[in-house]
Amino acid sequence: MDEVTLRYGVAFVLGILLFVGFRKKFKLKEKLRVKKRRLLVLISFLPIAGALVFLLVALHSILIPENEMIYEMLAGAITGVLVGFVSLGLDLLLSRKSPVDDMPGGCDYPSVAIADSLRQQISEIYDCERTELPEEFYVFHNIPLQKSVNAKRSYAASLGSDEQVIFLYDDTIIGSAKSGFILTSKYLYSKSNAAKAEKVYIGNIAKITQATATKLKYAITVEMTTGSYTEFIVAASQEKRTAIVRILDETIDLLKRY
Repeated sequence: MDEVTLRYGVAFVLGILLFVGFRKKFKLKEKLRVKKRRLLVLISFLPIAGALVFLLVALHSILIPENEMIYEMLAGAITGVLVGFVSLGLDLLLSRKSPVDDMPGGCDYPSVAIADSLRQQISEIYDCERTELPEEFYVFHNIPLQKSVNAKRSYAASLGSDEQVIFLYDDTIIGSAKSGFILTSKYLYSKSNAAKAEKVYIGNIAKITQATATKLKYAITVEMTTGSYTEFIVAASQEKRTAIVRILDETIDLLKRY
C-alpha cells in the first residue's frame, strides 16, 4: 500500500468516526426517526452532498500541487463524513421501526396490578390537579365508553386484556377521542392529528416535560431512559398542559414503583 492510499484511508476512517461522534452527541438518529422527519434526510442530502463535493474541488485547486498531503487527508475525511451521512439516511429511510415502539420481539412487559391502594393514590393525584385539567381529561370509571372505544380503534388497538386504562385525554374538537392519549397500567399510547400512533412502555419513561426536546408549541415530550424522546400535541392552554404534565409524570413515577 502506497503512502497516498494510506493517508487517504486513515483520513476516511477519521471522517466516519467524526460523523458518528456528531450523530451521537446530537442524537440525530433518534430525533429524525421520532419526529418522522425522514423527508428531511432526502431534502437535505443533495445540498449537503453538493457542498461537500464543491469543497473537495475548491480544496483541490487551492492546495494542489503544493499541499498534496493536506488535500488527501481532507478529501478522505470529507468523504468519510459524506459516507456516514448517506448511511444514516439509508438507515432511516429503510427502517420501519420507531424507537418508541419498544417492545422486543417475542417478549412482553409486565402490567402493573392496580390494587385498591394504588387506585386510591392515583385518584388523590387526580383530585389535586382536577381543577386545572381540561374537561376532556378522564380517569378510571369516568372515561366515557364511546371515547374509549374510538381511542382504542384509532391509536391503541394493541391494548392488551391485562392492561387497565387509567387516564384518557380527548384532544379532538368534535369529541371523538380519535387523537389524544391513553395511559394504562403498562403503556402510554398517544396520537396527534396526522401523526402515527405510538406507544411507550411506562418502565422506559424517564420524565414527562413540555416540549423540552424541540420547543414545539403545544407539545408534551416523553423522555425515555435510552435518551431518545417522542412528542404529542395537546391543544390546550399553557396552564392545562402544565397540569397534564404533572399528573402524567407523578402517576407514571408512582406506577414504576410497583
